[in-house]
Amino acid sequence: MSKVSEFHKVYHAEHEKLATSHAVEMSHYPEGSHQHEHHKTKHESHTRLRDYHHKEMNKAVADEMNKVDTVPTALEDVVRATFLKMFGNTLVPTAVSAVAPTAPGIRAVPRGGERPVPVTPNVPLEFAKLVAVDEEQDRLM
Repeated sequence: MSKVSEFHKVYHAEHEKLATSHAVEMSHYPEGSHQHEHHKTKHESHTRLRDYHHKEMNKAVADEMNKVDTVPTALEDVVRATFLKMFGNTLVPTAVSAVAPTAPGIRAVPRGGERPVPVTPNVPLEFAKLVAVDEEQDRLM
């Protein structure tokens, strides 16, 4: 049983217990009294929640049973082998962000004991274009 269906099973049982206790308490008071109406409202509320959790529990169980591994193992093996040929056994970054220039009027201030912030970024020459801040610096490179 999945965590989702287990969650709904627990809350279904809890709301069943609460709905039953409010139905019993409702019968102890005369109809039309404040206490009777309170327990009647709570009984209806817990009954609706119990039914909701029962429906969702059944849906989660059905979804779990209908899960099918749609990608054949042979296809996964071929794709894995292709990637190993293309990239080797290395990690490939999936979310690479661009370097943005510093906004005007904002500058980095080093904390006490840290090295001072360099005026020009310390990057390899082939990446200098990526961190260039102004056009004059671009022309120098």
